[in-house]
Amino acid sequence: MGMNTRSRSVASESIPANSIVEVDPVIILPFKDVPSIKLTQLNHYTCNWPLRDVTTGKDTVTQALALGLGSIFNHSTRNQNVAWERNLDAQTITYRALRDTELGEELCVSYGSRLWFIDSEANKEVLDEGKEDGIQTISRIEWP
Repeated sequence: MGMNTRSRSVASESIPANSIVEVDPVIILPFKDVPSIKLTQLNHYTCNWPLRDVTTGKDTVTQALALGLGSIFNHSTRNQNVAWERNLDAQTITYRALRDTELGEELCVSYGSRLWFIDSEANKEVLDEGKEDGIQTISRIEWP
């Protein structure tokens, strides 16, 4: 049996659909630090985080780092088996199984459409545009 060299995040047991896989606290990065962080490898492990800018009072987006497996889930455009949802008040991200997941199966989320790498699934048939795949709903930013 070959070693999985693609992922550090695989299911250590069977996971039923809709089960919580992980709840990770996040470090919310200050606006002033984001330009510097974007120049480092750390940028590949952060996610967008909605935030109200205290100096302007406007809703904006900064970056956050999940402290747990959430930072190392791989990306899949079509075959993600884990969805994520931000809890802005608790400053956490909850990861939930989208479908039954088998022991040893790679855990994948969607990183969204702004990728910094070539998407190996980009040339595959796209999901029907009229159908909801579940990711848009569960990862949509909702302001309090």
